[in-house]
Amino acid sequence: MLEINWSDAMGNPVVLADYIEMAISLDEEHPGLEFTYANFVDYLQDVPFSRNNERFSDDDDVDEVQPYDERFLEGDDVDEVQPYDEGFLEGDDMDEAQPYFEDAVALIDRRRQWLGDLYPFSVQGSDVILSAQSERTIWTPYVFLLACSHHRLITRKSPRLETEFEKICKEAMKSLCNAGANVFLFSRNSADRTDLGGSAHEAVRNLASMLNTVVLNENELPKTQREFGIDIIAIDRVEDGLGYPLLMTAQCTVADNPEVWGRKKTEPQLRGSLGHFLHYDAPYIEVFFIPHLPRSKAHSWSVPPYLLNGCIVCDRYRICKLLQRHQEAPDSWAAQSIEKIVGDFIDRDGDKIAEGNLDSFSYLEE
Repeated sequence: MLEINWSDAMGNPVVLADYIEMAISLDEEHPGLEFTYANFVDYLQDVPFSRNNERFSDDDDVDEVQPYDERFLEGDDVDEVQPYDEGFLEGDDMDEAQPYFEDAVALIDRRRQWLGDLYPFSVQGSDVILSAQSERTIWTPYVFLLACSHHRLITRKSPRLETEFEKICKEAMKSLCNAGANVFLFSRNSADRTDLGGSAHEAVRNLASMLNTVVLNENELPKTQREFGIDIIAIDRVEDGLGYPLLMTAQCTVADNPEVWGRKKTEPQLRGSLGHFLHYDAPYIEVFFIPHLPRSKAHSWSVPPYLLNGCIVCDRYRICKLLQRHQEAPDSWAAQSIEKIVGDFIDRDGDKIAEGNLDSFSYLEE
């Protein structure tokens, strides 16, 4: 079951498009594999809407609307929230809601054009339907990443999608590297990190050996499983122990606040905390993975660009494209790993799209 507050997405076509896709593919209480404006109205009437949040705007310029509003507040931030008038939408307010629905549907249609067979949704008239044109192993990774983007909405208690997201990003990162590269998770409690060394002291020493370099300030290395803001590392030694090898570092986050992305993208920098313990002064590549799709147009972000500049950003679109490279070689170990990660998610949280279940949900009548 999903707990979606549809009023959260008013005026945010990127979020609303995601919510529509989730209702179709993951919400067992949603009756079919289609989503109509009537469904949208029904859902809006069932949830309160705060009337001072300025989501109902006279400005119809979708490009000016910023998705992923900062709605998860904590600590002192909560004290700054002012009381507001909360009510239920009805009458003329519902007429104002229709342009937002239409904007989201238009975005879904563009996503279909961008992703092709990797995307299981399409627009039929003014409605959205699940209409996969490829094998399920091709399009289910998109639904998995969609769920990671909004993992808070999934009420069923299950293994953390944040952890599973890191695993799928590891497979995607392999597509950015030569086949001979060593790609592994550096995040704490992962199996890869255990193999490298549980404590930061042991892990950094082994990492230095792989990079043909030396450890600095070794006596200050913590005994804990510190990850220094790095979730994934890729090293291509080219079978050579002389000089620095090719190095890539990556950070993964499911956070839905773009301001958090702006901070997180800098975490895999070696000149940060890890640089205090590891000597590496050659160029390297920083990658930032997010399961979100912050694109309202094919060639522009729907968030301020400065939040994503300065590194290689892999959003839902790019991750799907990278995973596809493995899926085109189905005998590869990476393809099997992807299928297992996504398959486990479907078995746990995706009953609606599980094999053999799709026929039990109706489509729009012709």
